[in-house]
Amino acid sequence: VMDQLIIYKEGESLKESFQKIRISQKRAYRLDFATSLSMLQQNLKPETQALLYFFTNTLTNQHRVIIRNILQSCPDVCICLCSHESMALDAWKLQLFHFEAFPIDGHQIKTAYRRYVNQLSESQSQINIKTAEGLLSIPYRTINYLKADGNYTEIHLQQGKKRVITKQLNAFMYTTEENLQMNRLHRSYIFNLTNIRQVKGKELYFYRTETPLQLSQALSDKLKKTLLAI
Repeated sequence: VMDQLIIYKEGESLKESFQKIRISQKRAYRLDFATSLSMLQQNLKPETQALLYFFTNTLTNQHRVIIRNILQSCPDVCICLCSHESMALDAWKLQLFHFEAFPIDGHQIKTAYRRYVNQLSESQSQINIKTAEGLLSIPYRTINYLKADGNYTEIHLQQGKKRVITKQLNAFMYTTEENLQMNRLHRSYIFNLTNIRQVKGKELYFYRTETPLQLSQALSDKLKKTLLAI
């Protein structure tokens, strides 16, 4: 299955900018660009399942009518409004799927996509890994963090348990798309934010796990900001 991403901005193609962004590490996706309402309508059918990035400097009455029509006629299209910060309340009132404020960068594009994939993959509650012994299934809720170790990845679980997988950490980037609480905040770590109990100094404490993880000051500060959504 290929995800459909529709990018709309009146009078301007964003094709060059979007093609520079590797939006997904694992999932197949297709980019469709529209620079006019007629082009946008060609991409929208009642059965369309897609993420629509709707770029506009301001929300005119015409835009509001268009958006409401899309929401009513295409129930499986999720709209991410990309506009000035002052439009955030309007996005909320329209009950849109997501909002990102200008200036838009690759990180924001991927954030919206991650939310979209997470919604599609709500039933995906575990990592499935092929090993020499067979298929290994690890529920996300039991994972504290993944740590890079050369050509290996350590999967640290609750209660101090650990599994070592013969894959590099990059091979697990898909987890950050399937589960919004899985965040790569350092080149060597992917954290499950749900399981973090406390960041104290340079020590990170997890629920149902006795031994804390030692952090650098920079990573400790970054984690605190992420947890506080600063």
